[in-house]
Amino acid sequence: MDSFIRIITLFSALSLLILYLGAYINPNDYWYFGIASLFYPLSLLANIIFTIYWMYRRKWIFLLPLVIIFLRVDYVFGYFRMKIPPGETTESFRIATFNAHEFKEIDYPHPYIQDDAWEKLILKIHPTIWCLQEIEGMKLVKGSLPKSIGLNRAAHSAEAGLAIYSSYDPIKTESFVFSADNGFQYADFRHKNGKIFRVYNVHLLSNQITGMAYQISEGGTVPERKDMHLYRKMLSQYKQSIKTRTQQSQILADHIAQSPHPVIICGDLNDTPLSYVYNRLRKYADDAFLAAGNGIGVTYIGPVKGMRIDYILPSKTFKTLYCRRYSPGNFSDHCPVAADINWK
Repeated sequence: MDSFIRIITLFSALSLLILYLGAYINPNDYWYFGIASLFYPLSLLANIIFTIYWMYRRKWIFLLPLVIIFLRVDYVFGYFRMKIPPGETTESFRIATFNAHEFKEIDYPHPYIQDDAWEKLILKIHPTIWCLQEIEGMKLVKGSLPKSIGLNRAAHSAEAGLAIYSSYDPIKTESFVFSADNGFQYADFRHKNGKIFRVYNVHLLSNQITGMAYQISEGGTVPERKDMHLYRKMLSQYKQSIKTRTQQSQILADHIAQSPHPVIICGDLNDTPLSYVYNRLRKYADDAFLAAGNGIGVTYIGPVKGMRIDYILPSKTFKTLYCRRYSPGNFSDHCPVAADINWK
């Protein structure tokens, strides 16, 4: 029995090691490395189980999965962190990002959310800068609500479905549309200490597999023959999406590299921390949740579980004091993320 489990342990450890490569291999060259990150939670759990099993059996092979887990332990910390909220400072400001799901409830038939639900959420988070994606339904809720907490619309792109609200007056703004409902925009702000910084609001192409995933999940745990067509279609769609998203991220990264000011990248990247896209952008910024996260890091709560795809990435000019996600209630399959940022 131990011989068989030893083989499975070796296979599991090797699989996790291969998953790590997805962060460094361009999906346009080898696209299947791009999909590998979706399996990280399962692979991590399997290696933890094998580590515990072999430790209980007092066999030195427990070191193999343990060492491979710790090779990129930062990925593990992306799922859960513990940070005591700091006291208020005069220099810090709160920035938030949220894919608003067009302000429609996620339950079928997707009615628009009630005004009081939107009001409770924004008052709970109370950001200084608020980056929104998928905002098409905002005109049907209390679009003037941000003004009640001192936020004015700083940048808006109806075609890309993006908006930035801020209590700071924008110095310069610009938007870039990749296709309907995705692109990026930026706004330059002057902090009250006189320093200028740039906020990027980003929504990269989604995988567009949510509907198919829901269909499969409704069929039970054992795939039926009719589901195999959906699996193949999902794989093909994911392949095309990840290649397009990689190209979009290059355009974004080139723009960030030319920014004359420190940057804070916010938004829905539709990719995990094990992805090439995420690691390309991390060249220019830290991850607020890894730096000072509190609670669960998973931000996507749709049918494909366990993914962190919504981020706040401040450049190294800044220090993250605190970062957490919030429950979106019933009106989005994404969780809002907010971070308290200060200058170093």
